[in-house]
Amino acid sequence: MILLCFLAGAAGLRAEPVRVGAGFVREQLGTHVDVFIDHSGKLAIEDARKLEDGWQPSTEGRLNYGFSDAAYWLRFELQNLDARPTEIYLRQDYALIDFLDLYVFDAKGRLEQQRIGDCLPFSAREVPDRALIFRVILPPGSRRLCYLRYQTTSSMAADVEVLARETLDEIRRSEDPVMFLFLGVLLTIAVYNLLVYLSVRDRAYLYLVAYVLGFELFTLALTGLGVAYLWGDAIWWANFSIPILLGLLAASLIMFSHRYLRLADQVPRAGRVCLWLAFANLLGSLSCVLGNYGLSIRIGVGLACLATVALLLVVTPYLAVVRKQRQARIMACSFTLFFIGVLLKILLVFGWLPINLLTRHGYEIGSVVQLLVLSFGLADRVNEMRAELSQLNKSLESRVQKRTQQLSRARDEAESAMAVAEVASRAKSEFLATMSHEIRTPLNGVLGMAEMLGLTALDGEQRGMLETVQSSGSALLTLIDDVLDFSKIEAGELEIEALSFDLRQAVCEVEAMVSAHAKRRGLELSVHIAEEVPSRVVSDPVRLRQILLNLCSNAIKFTEQGHVRIVVEQTGRGSGRCQLTLRVEDTGIGIPAAKLTSIFDRFTQVDASTTRRYGGTGLGLAISKKLALLLGGDLEVQSQVGQGSAFSLYLDLYLDVDLALAENPPEPKLVPSQPVAPAPSAHVLLVEDNAINQQVARGMLQRLGCRVQLAHNGQEAVQKVEQQNFDLIFMDCQMEVMDGLEATRQIRKLEADGARTRHRIIAMTASAFEEDRRRCQRAGMDDFLSKPVRLAVLRDALERNLRGREE
Repeated sequence: MILLCFLAGAAGLRAEPVRVGAGFVREQLGTHVDVFIDHSGKLAIEDARKLEDGWQPSTEGRLNYGFSDAAYWLRFELQNLDARPTEIYLRQDYALIDFLDLYVFDAKGRLEQQRIGDCLPFSAREVPDRALIFRVILPPGSRRLCYLRYQTTSSMAADVEVLARETLDEIRRSEDPVMFLFLGVLLTIAVYNLLVYLSVRDRAYLYLVAYVLGFELFTLALTGLGVAYLWGDAIWWANFSIPILLGLLAASLIMFSHRYLRLADQVPRAGRVCLWLAFANLLGSLSCVLGNYGLSIRIGVGLACLATVALLLVVTPYLAVVRKQRQARIMACSFTLFFIGVLLKILLVFGWLPINLLTRHGYEIGSVVQLLVLSFGLADRVNEMRAELSQLNKSLESRVQKRTQQLSRARDEAESAMAVAEVASRAKSEFLATMSHEIRTPLNGVLGMAEMLGLTALDGEQRGMLETVQSSGSALLTLIDDVLDFSKIEAGELEIEALSFDLRQAVCEVEAMVSAHAKRRGLELSVHIAEEVPSRVVSDPVRLRQILLNLCSNAIKFTEQGHVRIVVEQTGRGSGRCQLTLRVEDTGIGIPAAKLTSIFDRFTQVDASTTRRYGGTGLGLAISKKLALLLGGDLEVQSQVGQGSAFSLYLDLYLDVDLALAENPPEPKLVPSQPVAPAPSAHVLLVEDNAINQQVARGMLQRLGCRVQLAHNGQEAVQKVEQQNFDLIFMDCQMEVMDGLEATRQIRKLEADGARTRHRIIAMTASAFEEDRRRCQRAGMDDFLSKPVRLAVLRDALERNLRGREE
C-alpha cells in the first residue's frame, strides 16, 4: 500500500527527474520541480504528499519570490542511473534562509529528513559551508521522491543546484578565493586610508574607513562567509546583521560625503539634512531589536534609498554642475557606478529581478570600480592642500616687510603642512603601486590563459566568448595604465627622454597597431607624411607614439563609417629645429562646440549617452594633452557635430644632426606581424610563487619550445643555480622567503666567485613603474617584462636574450 502511494505521488510529478550517475557534473534544480505555495505556512509533509492540486511546474532555473510570509514547497525526483551508490549534494547558494527542510522518500515510502538554515547553529550542519548544502546518497538504480520546504523572513530565493562531489569541491576552490581576494582588497583600502588619516587627521578618511569596513562585514553576512568563518553559532547576529550593517553603511557614507564635499560650508541646509539622515539610519539599524527581520530590512533599505536620493541625486549633482566642485564630480562618478550595482542587489532581494551573475555580484563589481575612482578624489584633496599652501606662501611674501614675526610662524606651519602633504602623497603612490601589482597578478592569469586557450581548437561561439574575455581584460589593463600614467603626471614624476628616432617609422608603427581595429569597423585608415618632414628627430618616441595611439583609437571608436587619416606636416624649420603638426582626422560623430573647452579635462566625455554607448574613462585625452605639454608642444581640436573631428599635435623638435638632412630618406617598412612561433629550445628556470602565474608562464614557455624548471621563491632559485646551469632565468620580484632582487644579487655573487657561469636573468613582475625597472637593473637583471605577459612578447624576450647570451 505504501509503495502504491509512493508511485502515485511520483506519477503526479510534471517535471522531469534529475538523472545522476557516471559523468554527472551539475544540474540546476529549478527546471525539474513542481512548486506549491503554502500561504498559511502550517502545511506538514504528510499533507504536502496528499496534495494533488496547486502544484505548478517551474520554468525558471532560479526561483525568486521576494519577501513573503508563506512557505514554499518544491517537489522533484532524483534518479540514479548507475549500478552503484551515488553521492550527490543539493546546494542552496543564497544563505539567508531561516529554515530549509529536505524530505526524501524511498521506494517503500520510508522518510529521511534533514534541516538546515541560518536560524540553526552552524555547527549542526552536516556539510559545513557558507552555502546551505544537503548530502544525499542514492542506492544503485534507485528513484527518490523529494520535497524541499522553504520558510524565511528574508527574501525567498530558491537557487538550488544538484552537484557531484567533485563539482562541489571545484566551486569551493574557485569561488572562495575570489571572495577572499575581494575582501582582502577592501581591507587593504581601509588600512591605507586609516594610515593617511593618522598622518593628515582629516576625518573624511576615518569615515571612509568605517564605510569600507562596514561594507566588508555586510559582504561577509550576505554571502554566508561570516557564518562559516567568523560568528558561527551566533544565530541572532546571523539573522539581524544585514539590517544593522545596512544602517551603519548608510550613516558612514553620509558622514564621509558631508566631510569630503564640505557640505557645512558649501550648502549648509543640505548638510544639516544629511546629518539628520545619518542619525535616522543609525536608529533604523537598531529597529531590528524592536521589530521582526522583514520590518527591519524594509526600514533599512528605505532609509538607505532616501539617503542615496538626497545625497547622490540632489546634493552631489548640484555641487558638481552648479558649483563645479571637483570632489563632487569624482564622487558622482564613483558612487553612480557603485549604486547601480547596489540597486541591482536591492531589486533582487525584493524579487523584482531574476537571479544571475550581474544581480548577485553587482555591488561587488561596482565597489571595486568605485574605490578605484574615489582614490583619485582623495589624491585630489592632497593636490588641493598643495594649492592652498602655495597661495598662502604668495600672500605671506607680499606682507613680509610689515609682519615678519607672523610670516615666520606661518612658514613654520607651511613646512609642517608640506611634510604632511608629502606623507599623504607618498602613501598615495605606494597605494597605486600596490593596487597595480595586485590587479596585474590575477590579470596575468586571465589574459595568459585566454591567449593560450585561443591557440587551441575552438568553435565559433567559443572563440567569440574568448575574444570578449580578451577584449575586457585588455580594456581593464588600459584603464590601469591610464590611472598610473595620470597619477605620475599629476605628481610630476613622469620622466621625458630625449632620443634620436625615425619619425616616419614611429607614425607607421601606430598605423600598424590600429589597422586591424579600423578594418573590423569597416573604416579606411591612411597615413600622409609630407616629403619635407625630416626622417630623424630628437624627442621621446614612446610618449609620442602613446599620444598618436590614443588619438587614433578615439577616432576609430567614435567613427561609424568613412575614414581615419594621420597627417604629418612641417610648418617651420631652422637652426637645427623643425616645427611639426601631426593631425588625426576622422568622419565620426563630432564634438559640440560647448564641449570643446573641456574635452581635455579628466573624466570628461562628450555626454552621458556617449559614455554608455562607447565606454571609456575620460582619461585618454587628458593624458595626451599633458604629455604634449611635457614634450614642449600642445594639443588642440577642431570639430563639427556629425562631420568629424581633427586633433592636431604641435611640436617643436630638434633635428638629428647626422641623419635629418639626408636627401630622399627611405620610406619606413613595417615587418608584418608574424604568428607566435616556438623559440629555440632552451633550459629555463621559472621563479614564481603564484600558482596561477606559474601555470600561465610554464605553459607559454613550453609552447615556445623551452624546458622549464620551477622554483617557488628566491632561495629555492639560488639553490637550483648552485646545482646546475640554465640558459635563462625568469625571476618574479615580490615573493616570500626571499624576493627576486635579493636572489639575483646572490646569483651574481656566485658567478663573481667563479662557481657558476653568468646567467641572463629576466624580471617578470606585476610591478610596472620605471623605478621598478631601475631597481631590477641595479640588482643585476638583464631584461624586464611587466605582467600581464603576452605570448608574442615572451617569444621576443626569449629570442633577444638567447641571442645576447650567445654573443
